[in-house]
Amino acid sequence: YVSDNTTCENVFICSTESPDQYVELLQLCDGVMECEKETSVCHATRFTARPFVSPVQLKDSLYVLHCLPGLEKINLLEPCNQETFKNPNYPTFGALQATHIRVPSRKIICRHLFGELYVYLSCIGNCLDAKCPLKPLKPTSCH
Repeated sequence: YVSDNTTCENVFICSTESPDQYVELLQLCDGVMECEKETSVCHATRFTARPFVSPVQLKDSLYVLHCLPGLEKINLLEPCNQETFKNPNYPTFGALQATHIRVPSRKIICRHLFGELYVYLSCIGNCLDAKCPLKPLKPTSCH
């Protein structure tokens, strides 16, 4: 806010009621709370994307990465196969039935995958750098 002929810097004005309270733009979102609304402004302007952790389900199949319908041109470069994710050979509790899943035909590096994607691809054996994290549990394991 300038009341005379001096130049005005680019600043974030904290409130229209008190224009003399401001934060310089370089200090905005620096973790130091100088304004009431600073946190909400920083959150709105610096939205961080959440990781993609689940396959996409269409009808009775799951689709992973570029194996989605509509991405056929990418599939020509890196084909996809339909695999069946089965319950392990040992007794499991709370496990799903066999699931059809479309995955890349080649093994991939899975260190950038999380959640269900990581579990499905590593347990199908489609990861170069990961083993299936599912382990057998006894009925008494959760006591």
